[in-house]
Amino acid sequence: MNRFWLLIAPALLFFYAGLVLTIMIWYPGGLPQQGWQDHLVHFSVIYAIWLVVLFIYTLFDLATFRSTLLVISRLLGAMLTCGIIAVAYFYFQPELILTPRRFLVVHLLITTLGLALWYSLIQNILPRIWKKHLYLHPLVYEQNLHVGIEQYLDVHRTLGWRFAGRYDLDSLDIHLNRATVILPVDFSLNDSELRSLFEHKRQGVEFLEYHKFIELTQRMVPLEKVSEIWFLRSVNYAPRRLSDAIKRVLDLVVGALGSLLLAILLPFLFVIIKLDSTGPVFFVQQRIGQGGKPFNVFKLRTMTSGSPTDIWTQEQDKRITRVGKFLRRLRVDELPQFWNIFLGNMSLVGPRPEQTAIVESLVEQIPYYNERHIVKPGLTGWSQLHVYANSVEGTRLKLQYDFYYIKHRSLWFDLEIILRTIFHILSLQGR
Repeated sequence: MNRFWLLIAPALLFFYAGLVLTIMIWYPGGLPQQGWQDHLVHFSVIYAIWLVVLFIYTLFDLATFRSTLLVISRLLGAMLTCGIIAVAYFYFQPELILTPRRFLVVHLLITTLGLALWYSLIQNILPRIWKKHLYLHPLVYEQNLHVGIEQYLDVHRTLGWRFAGRYDLDSLDIHLNRATVILPVDFSLNDSELRSLFEHKRQGVEFLEYHKFIELTQRMVPLEKVSEIWFLRSVNYAPRRLSDAIKRVLDLVVGALGSLLLAILLPFLFVIIKLDSTGPVFFVQQRIGQGGKPFNVFKLRTMTSGSPTDIWTQEQDKRITRVGKFLRRLRVDELPQFWNIFLGNMSLVGPRPEQTAIVESLVEQIPYYNERHIVKPGLTGWSQLHVYANSVEGTRLKLQYDFYYIKHRSLWFDLEIILRTIFHILSLQGR
């Protein structure tokens, strides 16, 4: 089901229902028409911000609902943030003839309870109603593609999928009207097998190719399907003049604001970096940008001066200083890259730029790796939200998310990535 009707629309419903119930409790004698209008106008502004907060806390991501504890913690954190935002909104508009203090507390309690009940319904009841039985074609096992699917179903077990095992053409217990069969990559069947598949299709069985299932559910493009034909069919190399122009204007604004923020923080950052270790405050390194063109990327130094920098950063990397760990955790070391965004060799969103030497090595080991340079590299990106690559195998996985972004890139997708990045920063998931 579309997550708008499952998550976003109910959130809006509970916001406004909570407002109406709170008004009825707070003003038992009723409100004049102007009072209703005032409340609706100002709380509609607040609700728009609240939706962003719920998104940042991943409460519009169905993967969050794999764990009850995760849902509760995210919901409580989100509603606490929403309450602070609402208080700040009314604090800076004291002329409003509204009583937001205890009124807001009651409103937040009612809204939180409503959302909690709905999320409980999503976790415990709706999956039983929508349960679909997922079968894997025998060739999926032969191609060793079943592992990723089974891992995905284990994570998303509360969302209605039930792994039913191997698909047998002669099976009599297959749930025809609630069955989805995953087909392998680039397979061929004899006429008899095709007729059997077609007959099951006519009886209500859904068939999905492996790469389409992965792209639909995990929002990545399996490298097994990537080829010249895939790029011809799926990727637009031509400039998108309108969206590219809008994105460039946004990059200029964000680049200027980010550079201003860096200028404000720089005296403090200068002192703590210098006190922690000797060496320059800024770090400059050549990386590969759009079209394969090299450019210099700017960062705050987080490693000891003189350390080799042309290799991947590892867990508990001894090159990283004490202050460097703190800066990386909050992504503060990336602030100078707002200069790169303003200059135009980077964008706010896109695949992360990689070092020249590492790119040269990866191009030889991973097919089509150079195609990630179709678009400008970004300060944050879709793959950065899912994978931290410090090996060739990690880069293969990361590239699958990069190709998904390149195929589906849009301003709305960029906005989603930005909001998810905010959550990663707030939850200290940087490295």
